[in-house]
Amino acid sequence: MILWNPLTHATKFVSSTLSRGRFKQKTDAVGLYVSPSNEYMLLHAKHRNGSMKLYKYSSRCDSWRKMGFVDERKYHNYKMSWSNGTFFQGVVYFIVKVDAAGMGNYLFGFHVDSDELKSKPKPATTNHDGDGSLVVVRNQLHMFVANSLPNWSLHLWRMDGENWTKIWVRQNILPPSLFGRTITYVVSTGKFLVVSRPGTVFEIDTTKNGIECYYPVFSESSIQGAVYTETLMSLDF
Repeated sequence: MILWNPLTHATKFVSSTLSRGRFKQKTDAVGLYVSPSNEYMLLHAKHRNGSMKLYKYSSRCDSWRKMGFVDERKYHNYKMSWSNGTFFQGVVYFIVKVDAAGMGNYLFGFHVDSDELKSKPKPATTNHDGDGSLVVVRNQLHMFVANSLPNWSLHLWRMDGENWTKIWVRQNILPPSLFGRTITYVVSTGKFLVVSRPGTVFEIDTTKNGIECYYPVFSESSIQGAVYTETLMSLDF
């Protein structure tokens, strides 16, 4: 893995000879965050040898450290896919999708002050197999959820403390696959940009109805598997 600042073009290789920082796109996930001591950090969840492992990278010390993981065996299942992390108010959130019908999804939060990974409550959706993706809007954490058959629909939920409130829904539309997509709220337009890993870009416009609320914008060649995040920290390594 490489840390890259697109503004200054500064780069830093974070992989080590001990296989730390070696990323597998189909099984791994990363989260970027700023520690309480204003240090830029990287969190790497990876599946190796039948179990999930969690590592934290320090840009200041240029070193990796193994973190504790959830003990329950079901969370180590190879048929689970992890979203990349979304950093919000001291917690890096991950959505975990089970690649088996009817098994449901999970939400985890890594607390950066205590270095603990905890299970978190998720929206009370009626479709357990719905895709989800997190986004921060006006300093509040939200989750888009796309439900498939039998009730095609697209929902937007807002986290209020330990609970979730549904604030928007569009029924009877063919929803997009949201899992693994990066969603960014654009303040100037009030719309959401949805970017897939290959670089396909869509927009979600919550003022529109039906299929008009979700439409393609453009496609471009991007770095396969890249994860983008905004930060006020300087990455001049």
